[in-house]
Amino acid sequence: MSVLVGEKVDDGKNGANSNGDDDIEHELMEWHATSGLLAITTYRANVGSEINFFTHQANKSNYLPIRKSNARVMYLCWHPIIDIIATSWDSGDVIIRFIQNDKDFSLPNENTSNDVIKCMLWGVIELKICIVKKNGSIVLWKIINDNKGGMSKIIVSGTINEEANCICRMISESKSLENNDVKQINAEHSDELKKSEQNKKIESNECFIIGGANGGIYIFHQNGEIREIHRVLESAVIQLFFIERKNLLLALSEELFLHQLTLIDNHKIEEKIRIKMSGKWPNFQMIMIRNDMLAMCNGENEIRIWDLKNDMNGTVSLRTAKSFSATDTITCLSYSNIKDCLSAGTVDGKIANWKHCRIDEEKFDKQWILQEAVYIGSKVKMINWSTISGILAVSTGFAVTLLKEQPILSYMNKNRAVIQSGSKKLTLICLQSIEQYDIQVSITPKGVHIDEKHLAIWDDQQIYLYEIINESNSKLNVQLASNFNCSVSSVVVYQKNVCCIEDDKIRIRTFQGTVKQVISLPEIEGNPIMIDINNNWICIASTNGFIRIYDLSVREARQQYHSKDISKTVQDFKYFLHIKLNKMGNRVSFTYCIDDSKNVYPGIMVWDADSDVISNFNFLTGMTDQQQYEANANASSLAASKRPNTAVARKIQQEQIRYRLPDYLPGFHCWDSNDSRYLICEANHRKPNTGPNYLLSIFVTSEDGLHMQDLQLKSRNSEILLGCTVPYIYFIRSDNDENDISNNEMNIGNLLLRQIFRQFIGLENSDPTTNEAMMNFSYYMTVDKMDEAFKAIKFIKSENAWEHMAHMCVKTQRLDIALLCLGNMGHASGARALKKSMKNGDPIEVQVAILAIQLGLLDEAQALFTSCGRYDLVNRLLQTRNRWDEAFKIAEKYDRIHLRNTYYNYANYLESINSTDAAIENYEKSGTHCFEVPRMLFDRPKMLEAYVKKTKHSGVQKWWAQYMESKGDVKSAYLYYQYAKDYLSVVRLLCRDNNIDEAIEIANSSGDKAACYHLGQYFEAHNDPNMAVMFFTKAHACSNALRLAKENNMTDKIANLALMAGGNELVEAAQYYENIPGQTDKAVMLYHKAGMINRALDLAFRTDQFSALDLITNELDENSDPRILERAAEFFKNNQQYNKAVQLLAYSKKYFEAIDLCKQKNVPMNEELAEVLTPSKGEITDESNRKKLLELIAECCVQQQNYHFAAKKYTQAGNKLDAMRSLVKSGDTARIVFFANAARKKEIYILAANYLQTLNWKEDCDLMKQIELFYNKANAYEHLASFYEACAQVEIDDYRDYNKAADALNEALQCIAKALQNNPKNQEYLMEKQTELYQTIGNIKEFIQIRTIYELDPIDAIRQLEAFADDKQVCKNIRLGDIYAVMIAYNVHKENYKKAYSLVQQLKDREPSIELNRYINKEIQDIICEKLKLSSFITDNKNLSECDNDQQSTNDEEVDYSYAMKRNFQ
Repeated sequence: MSVLVGEKVDDGKNGANSNGDDDIEHELMEWHATSGLLAITTYRANVGSEINFFTHQANKSNYLPIRKSNARVMYLCWHPIIDIIATSWDSGDVIIRFIQNDKDFSLPNENTSNDVIKCMLWGVIELKICIVKKNGSIVLWKIINDNKGGMSKIIVSGTINEEANCICRMISESKSLENNDVKQINAEHSDELKKSEQNKKIESNECFIIGGANGGIYIFHQNGEIREIHRVLESAVIQLFFIERKNLLLALSEELFLHQLTLIDNHKIEEKIRIKMSGKWPNFQMIMIRNDMLAMCNGENEIRIWDLKNDMNGTVSLRTAKSFSATDTITCLSYSNIKDCLSAGTVDGKIANWKHCRIDEEKFDKQWILQEAVYIGSKVKMINWSTISGILAVSTGFAVTLLKEQPILSYMNKNRAVIQSGSKKLTLICLQSIEQYDIQVSITPKGVHIDEKHLAIWDDQQIYLYEIINESNSKLNVQLASNFNCSVSSVVVYQKNVCCIEDDKIRIRTFQGTVKQVISLPEIEGNPIMIDINNNWICIASTNGFIRIYDLSVREARQQYHSKDISKTVQDFKYFLHIKLNKMGNRVSFTYCIDDSKNVYPGIMVWDADSDVISNFNFLTGMTDQQQYEANANASSLAASKRPNTAVARKIQQEQIRYRLPDYLPGFHCWDSNDSRYLICEANHRKPNTGPNYLLSIFVTSEDGLHMQDLQLKSRNSEILLGCTVPYIYFIRSDNDENDISNNEMNIGNLLLRQIFRQFIGLENSDPTTNEAMMNFSYYMTVDKMDEAFKAIKFIKSENAWEHMAHMCVKTQRLDIALLCLGNMGHASGARALKKSMKNGDPIEVQVAILAIQLGLLDEAQALFTSCGRYDLVNRLLQTRNRWDEAFKIAEKYDRIHLRNTYYNYANYLESINSTDAAIENYEKSGTHCFEVPRMLFDRPKMLEAYVKKTKHSGVQKWWAQYMESKGDVKSAYLYYQYAKDYLSVVRLLCRDNNIDEAIEIANSSGDKAACYHLGQYFEAHNDPNMAVMFFTKAHACSNALRLAKENNMTDKIANLALMAGGNELVEAAQYYENIPGQTDKAVMLYHKAGMINRALDLAFRTDQFSALDLITNELDENSDPRILERAAEFFKNNQQYNKAVQLLAYSKKYFEAIDLCKQKNVPMNEELAEVLTPSKGEITDESNRKKLLELIAECCVQQQNYHFAAKKYTQAGNKLDAMRSLVKSGDTARIVFFANAARKKEIYILAANYLQTLNWKEDCDLMKQIELFYNKANAYEHLASFYEACAQVEIDDYRDYNKAADALNEALQCIAKALQNNPKNQEYLMEKQTELYQTIGNIKEFIQIRTIYELDPIDAIRQLEAFADDKQVCKNIRLGDIYAVMIAYNVHKENYKKAYSLVQQLKDREPSIELNRYINKEIQDIICEKLKLSSFITDNKNLSECDNDQQSTNDEEVDYSYAMKRNFQ
């Protein structure tokens, strides 16, 4: 809660014009949006105007004023971000001032007669300003700060065909600026702003909207385009607002029509709505508030607020209760986004402030709360809120005052309190007599303090001391006792002494200002910043986190305990926020901030000076420090022992759930003035007006530490905690205009609220002894010392006290003490109900709720039932309280099983109060109206008959029909039976009157079973069995129908009737047909339907009913009788239905016979049959027989080429090798690889690798790697060597790469060496293979060397190649074509074409089938043929393939071997 304190701006001329008799006039004032400078214009006749700049402290800034002689300022316009102001003058001049460097310059002016500036507006970021003149000309200027005074240039200009009146800015799809962006922009020059991409984006989307005197609305783009987008027909446009978030343009005309215009694509306008406002233009004002609301006034005492978002409106007005006169009217408006406050100046020189309260359930106009009037003194002409601080500038024309919000000053001392009620007004209140006295002071107080007889008020320079006069025979009054000059930050008064904090010392002075004692703090403790007093004790807190306690009862103040360094004990301590001292002077409670940003620690701390221990309660955890320690210790012991939670741990958890307040921070706190153990602390929501606030009550002692006693909601009528004197707690009242205070609250004047402690409700008038006993009882209950609690209340005789303690037991859930209290109260029924609930083992919440009901605490009982989820009991409780609407809501949402019962009980209640129509409605909702409504209306037959005729419910109509029949009115009964569709009663009446045909028609048309059964009985009694059987059948009374059919030999109907009846009737009917020749097929069918499969099959076998057998066997499975299965299988085998025979043999566990039959008759072995033939391990105990069976199934699958199933069965039999062979036959590479990896057997690895070699491994690197991997895993080095030889051959044959071939053969040689290390049986063969590989590798390396020598010594290389060509052994390892290709190329190079041709012929002779194009370049062949004039070499070979030229041979593609091979090769 706060109060506005006024301070006049210091312009150096206030002395001259304070009385308003000077010719000085303040015409305009405007705050800068980001820097907080206030520009104020001052005009003097015959001199001119000047513009001065002021700070938030109301002091004139160091910036030079803007002056212009013989001219008047017409308009002020700050740039929205940068410290630049544009001013227009009545001479038509526009002066631009760069505030930071005091540079200003004028825009060029043509000085025409109609050149007056009508309006101007800056762009958002760049230094562009749009200036609109009265003649309709529009110019967009760009301002450049060149550090020499400034420059300007026209970007675009244009004209509208009418006079201009107003302007607004429109930015579509712009990017909003953060605070840090604003700071950065302020620090940079305008030429740097131009380079920002963000600025370019905003610039491109920014345009201006201008309103004209003839009703036109124009849009002006930065490219110079001007377009009329709308026209107001009635009059001139005088105000424009653009709401960016809604893309909405508001236009106000001079006739006060408000147009809502929606902007759509391409700047098209669509008029949404047009509304006529009341009033006339000169007196009408309208401003935008809260981004989507309008505030309007018309020179009256009220303001209309229109919520555009929710389409709601309401009015707020001046009220005499807030010190406004009935004739006062509003002159001007302003709104603060920071404070969410709407302000208005009045004719009587007052400021009205409406603060917005964010409460959804309030009415719209009730959301704005009027504050106390702030007196200015003269008619207010203009007001303006600062956009970055809570400062309101108020202008009366000859003076400007800055109103700053200051926290309200207050103090309470036992039976007296003082509260600031105005900027220079205090209210003294006597709490016992409820008297109050207003004190008007001459200073703006910075602090107040009160003791039993004196009041101290001070500001920065003076202290005023007042004596309080409050004798028994006189009214409350004060008189000034003394005042003296003293610069203090805090003051307390004790008897005739004044303790003052002055800079770095505490001085104790007399009332005349004489210093009696000086208390200095050591340098390590810092300077004193806070002081608190209680009785004769004072507590001093210092800047470095130290606390001292002094005793003032002696002549000189004496320190009682050693100084306590809080900063060393408390984590993250920065500085104190509040401190309070208890009555005995031995405990100090305090809150503190954890950083310089005023972030408050979420908890309350208490220093016990006697034990030198600091205790705390943490809002985040909901636990005290002691509870946190116990919880941690308990968690550690439970983790070690794995035991369940102890009772202490469960209690801590319950308290933690109750007291945990993660979204709250501590507010004010105070100690009780009578009990030094009792501490009260506010818990305020982090976001004001968001959630409810709470009060925490705490007991603190040296013996038991800090214990939470209660948590209760803070009253909505209260604002700030002021003090506590059991049984009362005092608050400063909230300005919420609410008069609905609760029974335990009382207003003291218009500033103070007194509330009774919850545990003292009903005991507020008790004597001090009872109060003390109750406090002791509460304390011992809190610390769980029950014996001491009983002692504390032992001698209390007051029944009210016992009842109150019983109420406390509801809160503490101590039922043992509750029983004692009920006994002392004589409340026998309550004790009986509680004991019954305890005996039934109800949850503790239910037991406590029963106690609460007996004590009349119905709200608490409801909350308890709700907390344990017993919504049925909540429903019942609400019903007993006649809160039926709430009961229905609970029943519909949580207790739907009792919803109809709730309607029924409500109907009974309505019936008891003779609300017949409503009772009928609720009986209908409960579904009991068929009986209850006739019962209720039975004594009112006419109403009953009218209800029956009105309602269409069959139950009511049936009741009325029965009633009519009982009275002998058969005709009416027949009619209402028909209405009710009670066809049984209709048929019954018709049969009684022998109207059989009509009865048959009704029974057939309705299909009513009861009616048909009645007709069946009728026809049976009248010896008509056919009709009786038919109607019994329609009634589904098949037993009766069967009985009659058998008695009357209706053989054709018995089977169908038996099928309809089912059960034993099927068997009896089957037996019946079995004894009748020619009807055995029906008997078999009925036995089958009855589930007697054996009997049905036996009868079918005996009577050769093959179709029936086929049908019955479809229902046989493995659970059927094995003998039946074998017999059926044999039957199907003999009838060549082998598939069914095999399946039945499998069901009968004749697996081997089934498999033999599959092989013999080639019965398809699908997956389902294979699974049926696969026995579980429990069915065949001999594992070898089971394995043999599985292998037989696999062999059968292989025989049928079903290799996958075969592999599966081989695997189940444990024969993985045959499983792999089956997979190899399937050719499923993926499964083969997977199975080999899963099997991990040598033979399987070899099989898999051998299979992979059958694929196109030459083109697939992954296959090559897999082959190599499998052979390595199998240690099959001989196979791996063969694979490497194949790789070498591929390199030679396909790629002519002898280097890689040699590498591959080396790998093969290493594999042979590894194979020889294992002493194989074929060692001799391997050694021969090794020798062969050595020879091959040698030949290849020699050939490679020859090709290398060829580059250096071709002659020697050719000689060696000729020797190679003649060696047959070498030609086995080196392709002859490769040898001859080198020699042929050499001779061609030497132009020895005949020799080259001769070599070609030799090659063809030695290998007639050779393809020359694979070895000899086509170009070389053409050269030989051309030089020797031959047609072609290729004469004998036909259909030779089109091979690539020599480039193919030289640029071979490399084969991608595995990592190991590539490493070895390279």
